[in-house]
Amino acid sequence: MSWLSSENGTEAEELEDGYRELSPLGDDAISAITYESDTDKKIKKKKSSKPPRSQSSPYLASANLNPRKAPVWRSLKGTGQMHTENPMMKVPRQLWLASLKQGNGLTQPLKSDMDIGQAWVSPGSSTPGYLKEALGMKKPKYSRSSSNGYVPGTPDFKEKEDMYDQILDLKKMLHAQKSEADVMKTKLRRLEEENNRKDRQIEQLLDPSRGSEFARSLVDKRSDSSLMVNNLKQKILKLEKQCKEKDNALSKLQTELKTTSLEEMRIAMETYYEEIQRLQMLLAKAEAEQQRPPPESKDSLRRQKALNAAVLKLSKQVKELQEENKSLKADLDRAMGQSPTSTRSKCYSEWSKQRLVRKISELEKKLEATQKSSTEQGKSVEVPGTASASQGDGPSVQKPEPLEECERLKNLVKKIKEDRAYLQERLGSREADFKKLQQEKSELEKQLQKLKDRQDEREEINRLSQKIRKLEAELEDEKREKGAALEAAKKKESHGSRPSSVRSASSTSLRQGSYASISGDEKKRKREAAQLIQKNWRLYKGRKKEKKHLEETTFLQAALRGHLARHRMLSAAAASPIGSPGSGNLARQ
Repeated sequence: MSWLSSENGTEAEELEDGYRELSPLGDDAISAITYESDTDKKIKKKKSSKPPRSQSSPYLASANLNPRKAPVWRSLKGTGQMHTENPMMKVPRQLWLASLKQGNGLTQPLKSDMDIGQAWVSPGSSTPGYLKEALGMKKPKYSRSSSNGYVPGTPDFKEKEDMYDQILDLKKMLHAQKSEADVMKTKLRRLEEENNRKDRQIEQLLDPSRGSEFARSLVDKRSDSSLMVNNLKQKILKLEKQCKEKDNALSKLQTELKTTSLEEMRIAMETYYEEIQRLQMLLAKAEAEQQRPPPESKDSLRRQKALNAAVLKLSKQVKELQEENKSLKADLDRAMGQSPTSTRSKCYSEWSKQRLVRKISELEKKLEATQKSSTEQGKSVEVPGTASASQGDGPSVQKPEPLEECERLKNLVKKIKEDRAYLQERLGSREADFKKLQQEKSELEKQLQKLKDRQDEREEINRLSQKIRKLEAELEDEKREKGAALEAAKKKESHGSRPSSVRSASSTSLRQGSYASISGDEKKRKREAAQLIQKNWRLYKGRKKEKKHLEETTFLQAALRGHLARHRMLSAAAASPIGSPGSGNLARQ
C-alpha cells in the first residue's frame, strides 16, 4: 500500500506540473474544468464499489503489457492536430488542482464561466477523501488508521482503464491548451503591432507642422468614418489652442493690476500731474486759436437765425393747415351724410383715379364756359323787364348745379387724397408688422430646427437601444438553445452505453467544435453591435463637443471685446485733462 501511495503521489506531482504550465491561460481554462456531469459521477460510484483486480500500479506498466497505450500516445505526438475534449466532465483531482490555482483551496465552491444549467460543485463532492485526510481535513477510518499500516493521503484503488482514460484526457487537454495559448500569443502580437502602427499614425496626424499635407496624402486610403474622426480631432486641437490662447490673454489681463509701494505711487502721481498741466496749457492755447471768429462768421449767424425763424413759421403754418384740413373733413362728412347726393358720391368713390381726373377736367371746362357766358350776358344790352325776368329765371335755376357739382368733386378729390395718405400710412405700418412677423418666423424656424435635431438624436438613441435589446434577446435565445442541446446530449449519454475512448474523443471534439462555432458567431455579432454603437456614440459626442466649444469661444470673444472696450474708455478718460473745457464735451459724449 505504501508503494501504491508513493506512485500516486508522483502522479499527482506530474499533474500539478502540467497545470502549472497551463496557469498563464487564465481563468477560462480553469472554469471549464469545474463542471462534472451526473453520468460520470454515477459511473465512478459503480466502479469504486468493485474490488481491486490487481495490486500492480498502471503507471509502472510497460508498453508490452498494455498494447493500446503506445498507439494512443504515438498518435498524439505524431499528429500536430488539436485534440479537444469536453472540459465539463472532470474528476475531483482536477477540480482540486483548479481550486488551488484560483486561490480558493477547499473552502469555496468552484464556478464555470459558461452558465449552462447549474454547474456548481461543492467542495465535499469534488474533493476526494484521501486528499482531505492528507491535508488534515478528515480523520481516517478505524480500518484505515496508521496502527493498521495505513499512511494518510493514499487514495483508494482505481481500475487501469479509468486511470488510462484520465491520463488521456489530461494529455489532450494539455495539448489543446498549449495550441490555444500559441494562437492567443500570435493574436496578441498582431494586435500589438496594429496598435503601434495606429499610434504612429495618430502622432503624425496630430503633428501641426505636417498635419494638412499628411491628411491629403491619406484621403484615398481612409474611409468616411476615419476622415470624420481625423477632422474632429483637428478641430478639437484647434479649439484647445484657441482656448489656451484665450486663457493666456485672460491671465495677462488679470495680472495687469500691479501692487506698488506708496513712494512709487507718489512719484508716478507727480509725474502724471505735471503731464496733465502741460497738456492743459497746450489745449487752452489750441482752443483760443480756434475760438477766433472768421471774417464771415456774423453773416453766417444772421443767415442761420433767419432760417430758424422761417422754419418756425412754416411749422406753425403746417399745423394750422392740418387743423383746418381736419375741420373741413369733418364738415364734409357731415354734409355728405345730410345731402341727398350721397349716392352720387358713393358712385364717384367707386371710380378709378384716371376717370375722376377726366371728369374733373370736363367740369372745369364747363365751369369756364358758364363763367364766360355770364360775363358776356352782363355786358349785353338790357331787354324789357318781362323778357329779362324770364331769361333771368332760367340761368338762375341752371347755374348752381355745375358749381355745386364742381365743389362736390373737389371735396371728393381731397377726400381721396386723404384716404390715399391714410392708406399709405397703414401700408407702412403693415409692412413694419410684416417684417416683425418675418423675424419671428425666422426665430421660430430656428427653434423648430433645433427641436428637430433633438428629436432626430432621440430617435437615433431609441433605435440603437432597440437594436441592443434585439441583440440581447438573440443572445438569450442562443443560450437557451445551447442549454437545450446540452441537456439532450446528457440524456443521450445517460441512456446509451459507455463508448470507447476513441469514439468519446471524436464525439466530444465534434460537440466542442459546434460550441466553438456558435460562440464565434455570438462574439462576431456582439463585436459588430458594439462597433456600431461606439461609432454612433462618438459621432453624437463629437457634435455635442463642437457645439459646446463654439458656445464657449463666442462667450470668451464677447467677454474679451467688452473688456477691451472698457479698457479703452478708461484709458481715454484718464488721458483727458481734469479741469479743461473739453472734458465736459467728453462727458456729454
